[in-house]
Amino acid sequence: MNQKYFLITTPEKKSWRDDLPILFLGDWCVTYDNKSERKNLNTKVADYHWDDRKKVFNDYKYLRNIYENLLVDLSKALNSVHGTSHSQRYWRILIGPWLLYFTEMLFDRWETINHTISKYKISNTLIINTPKDLLIPKGMEDFRKMHLTDIWNHVIYSRIIQDCTSINYEFVKRKSEKIVYKSKTVKISILFKKLKLYLRKSISLMFNKLVKNDDAVLVETYLDSKTEILLQLSIKQIPVLRNRANEIESIDPDLHLRKQIPTLLSNQKGFEKFLRTIIFDNIPTIYLEGYNSLVSSVRLLNWPQKPKFIFTSGGYSIDDVFKAWAAKCVDNGSPLFIGQHGGNLGSALWNSDEDHEIAISDRYITWGTYNGNPKQYPLGIIKNLYGKIWKYDCSGELLMINNMTPRYSFVMSSIPIASKQRKISIKEQFEFVDHLSQNITTQLKVRIFNPDWGWCQAERWKNKFPNIQIDLADKPLKNSISKSRLIIVNCNGTVLLETLSMNIPTIIFWDPNSNEIRPSAVPYFNKLLSVGILFYNPEDAAYKVNEVWDNVNDWWFSSTIQEARIFFCDKFANHPKKPLQKLKKSLTL
Repeated sequence: MNQKYFLITTPEKKSWRDDLPILFLGDWCVTYDNKSERKNLNTKVADYHWDDRKKVFNDYKYLRNIYENLLVDLSKALNSVHGTSHSQRYWRILIGPWLLYFTEMLFDRWETINHTISKYKISNTLIINTPKDLLIPKGMEDFRKMHLTDIWNHVIYSRIIQDCTSINYEFVKRKSEKIVYKSKTVKISILFKKLKLYLRKSISLMFNKLVKNDDAVLVETYLDSKTEILLQLSIKQIPVLRNRANEIESIDPDLHLRKQIPTLLSNQKGFEKFLRTIIFDNIPTIYLEGYNSLVSSVRLLNWPQKPKFIFTSGGYSIDDVFKAWAAKCVDNGSPLFIGQHGGNLGSALWNSDEDHEIAISDRYITWGTYNGNPKQYPLGIIKNLYGKIWKYDCSGELLMINNMTPRYSFVMSSIPIASKQRKISIKEQFEFVDHLSQNITTQLKVRIFNPDWGWCQAERWKNKFPNIQIDLADKPLKNSISKSRLIIVNCNGTVLLETLSMNIPTIIFWDPNSNEIRPSAVPYFNKLLSVGILFYNPEDAAYKVNEVWDNVNDWWFSSTIQEARIFFCDKFANHPKKPLQKLKKSLTL
């Protein structure tokens, strides 16, 4: 405790020094591609406050109250600024995703700084002088890119240090005022996909003039086009296949305006006071300076203004124009139906996205029969409503499908959080491969997560296993599965629901201490555990692969495995009988 450290908050090199003992704020600073620059430095990595998983869950519950209270006051403030009288639900639909993410991220950064200064002596730190307006996002999509960057996180950490601590700091200049969002993303360019989108748009334009003002609107439902058309015909309306709404206009932030807005403070203290102090320094321009432009974009959509219902599975978060249109329609009495869009939902002990989806919807349509809320309706796995089975090759490869999250925390869910916990997950994946038989290792292909988010996944795998096959995820997952006899999954996510529901041989492994399951879901995961589909350590999972490799189908189609699979899928990923009729019923209040 007597040692004093120079604090480094992120990998941004302008904020580093090499002449003092260094304390890295977290493992996100220690990246795979900066190891040579750290080689001769005297460094230590601070403990991470959310390595205590009980604290994560308690903080999640605490932040739910913070978010709800702030939403009330921010809704009133925005109504006052814009001269509107929208309901709180309107603002929840429009700004809720940003406010939820920002609140949880800011709290993590706040707690990280305070936890660190309580355990270590800090001599000083360097702050990169960055103009405020460069890091104000124009909308939700812009924010989702921005919060992954080192510079955005550096600025947030720096603001906390400046406003809320006594740490000594000095400013350094940026090389450039331009902010670049860097992430290795493999672009999937598929002619068929582009043609499909073009046809959808062309058909929509063709029939748009025939649309009635009360026609139901379907956007990013995850249904296939045929099912969307059949559904609309069944409710006696002209079928329109809609894509995402229009792009928003880029509006520059007005810092003077933001200073004039009355503070949201009353008697708050600590984190909540800090959050409310900086909320208007960070709110996207589309909700403030660009709000009138957003309203104009909604009018230009020429969509029904009083739809009998709105159904989406993916549009509720990023698409600000759609959200503004939907929020207006909901205020006018239209029901909003949200479809489950992936795994973890319904089974994770906590998941903020799921909370938001249920809160904004009149009905939450689930992939299985799990039920934790009266709004929920058990439809079935929407992405594959008619149960189209992906093919697999019973004499093919071993396909390991990796999951990855950003180096910084971004949403509260019971999965590994931030760098250290993710590095442990990578280590477990390596341990799994180390325990495979040699003949199986030569047939292993690792599908790395896309985007990379600065993890250097391919480099890590090639350095550890030079001869391993890498799948860059530049083609649809079903293409990779079609060449595989057995699938390895290492997270509680979408893939395991898809493969189990389509009866594709699958082995799952993860650390239960960082993939907590809610009590109602425990019996179903325990069933997978008891029959040898799910494992809680990589070695046992590898030994199971070694055991069944030569006779995967015999093992997979045994009565014990199939009973467990069906038991699980009925709860979380089932294929309904008469899917169109059930879908239609789910969209009727």
